[in-house]
Amino acid sequence: MYRVDLSREDAFEEFRDAARGLIGANVPPDDVTWNVGPRDLLAAALPQGGAGFSVPAAYLQLARAVVRHRDEERFALLYQLLWRITHGERELLSLASDPLMRRLRDMADAMQQDTATLSSLPDVRMAAAQCQRCPLFRDATQTVFGEGPPDASVVFVGEQPGDQEDLAGRPFVGPAGQMFDRALAEAGIDRARVYVTNAVKHFKFEPRGKRRIHKKPDNSEIGACRWWLDEELRLLQPRLTMALGATAARALTGEDVTLSRSRGRLMRLRDGVEGFITVHPSFLLRLPDEAAKQREYARFVADLRLVAQRLPEICRAA
Repeated sequence: MYRVDLSREDAFEEFRDAARGLIGANVPPDDVTWNVGPRDLLAAALPQGGAGFSVPAAYLQLARAVVRHRDEERFALLYQLLWRITHGERELLSLASDPLMRRLRDMADAMQQDTATLSSLPDVRMAAAQCQRCPLFRDATQTVFGEGPPDASVVFVGEQPGDQEDLAGRPFVGPAGQMFDRALAEAGIDRARVYVTNAVKHFKFEPRGKRRIHKKPDNSEIGACRWWLDEELRLLQPRLTMALGATAARALTGEDVTLSRSRGRLMRLRDGVEGFITVHPSFLLRLPDEAAKQREYARFVADLRLVAQRLPEICRAA
């Protein structure tokens, strides 16, 4: 049995170093107790090292927030999470349904709300501009937050900003966004009456010469950014939400979704949020031939019409 004595309530670095050594020595959570206060000189020396494993950046972001909470079990819970991640559950950070993750996310969210008064979309936008919840902020030009009226009854959620969105600081302004605008118009929807955003707010890319090639966000990045999407939905309280693509569907449901099985039917995406799932407009741009593009574009417009038919108030005036 090991006892870890931390010098202060928010001792992230001390926790990190102790946890690294314990994981490296394969010490299970039940064999560790965590305390804040003077060190017990009679306690067994803690294992050192643990350089043979890596920790997702999203875990470190979560831990930095959680250690500031006053829940007495926070260090033990963080160590349980680290143990599970390093023992085969690498996707755990993105599982919103897991009880341990739910409890830790609630702690982190409480700390985030304590550091800013987020009572409006402009407040959340300003806070998101400083986001460092995952490593994507390091290479992106800026946070690309959602936009639309604060009383929008419909929210469209995409994957992440692309190259042009990253430079402009606005969602859906590149080639996929232009196709999205055209499809909205054909479905009779007025974009000025809806809110558009992304599951991930920073551009993830791979440099290739002078170009920046889109890379799909992984589950830890989706999970790290989920807090901002949750805040948008909390403040907007939309009557319908449409996920554009698999990444958005995962962000809204907390699990992997097969688009072919879910597309075209009204679903409960999460508590208090219902809507539809369809493809991302960038999918249409990647189709190999013109016939396939026309066919799938027509299906995409038909999916958007499901929203328009359910909420006619978002439609353009004739």
